[in-house]
Amino acid sequence: MAGETEESVFATVDLPYIPPEFRENRGEIEAARNGLLPDLVQLSDLHGDLHCHTRATDGHGRLKEMVEAARHQGLKYLAITEHSKRITMVHGLYSQRLLEQIEEIDPLNDRLREHTEGFRVLKGIEVDILEDGGLDLPDPILERLDLVIGAVHSKLHLSRAQQTRRILKAMDHRHFSILAHPTGRLIDEREPYDIDMVRVIRHARDRACLPELNAHPERLDLTEIHCQMAR
Repeated sequence: MAGETEESVFATVDLPYIPPEFRENRGEIEAARNGLLPDLVQLSDLHGDLHCHTRATDGHGRLKEMVEAARHQGLKYLAITEHSKRITMVHGLYSQRLLEQIEEIDPLNDRLREHTEGFRVLKGIEVDILEDGGLDLPDPILERLDLVIGAVHSKLHLSRAQQTRRILKAMDHRHFSILAHPTGRLIDEREPYDIDMVRVIRHARDRACLPELNAHPERLDLTEIHCQMAR
């Protein structure tokens, strides 16, 4: 039956080609048979990156290097979202250091407007969600940013009710934009913390904030099931 390509195998059984990413035994054969397979996201579909660190914390490139790399990839915007002060092991930014970065980004955007077509650097932070649901930088700093990513990096073993309540409260903050790596898992290294993902996604919808799809190969978080739930 098989031919030289995977496509020919599917054709032999009168099915459209099903890309490997869909082969999860979750109805993809029926979807293919009925012409209802969704489109896979391609690199060309991406317009920007909303979660990046420079060498100011735990990244590897300087701000200008990051911008040039993003432009080279054909992106239209790049958000610089360093860790905040609580993550001391990666030299998280205190208010003053964050203000200095803001003051570096503003003139950089001015120069980009003069010499490029539409590329923009967004000012952001990956702020720590504290155990009580607070954020570890003050409002007068957060209100100067384009986006605020909230992340859980500590107290990962709280009960499901406590962890969910903590995250929902953080999402209620008026400057909260994105929930980073929403289950905190590290593949083959750390299990996800226990949260009620249905409540979190519904709350994100009601609050008009977003759960992150983090494509770092150690995270892949949200999972594909959660992505479908969010959709």
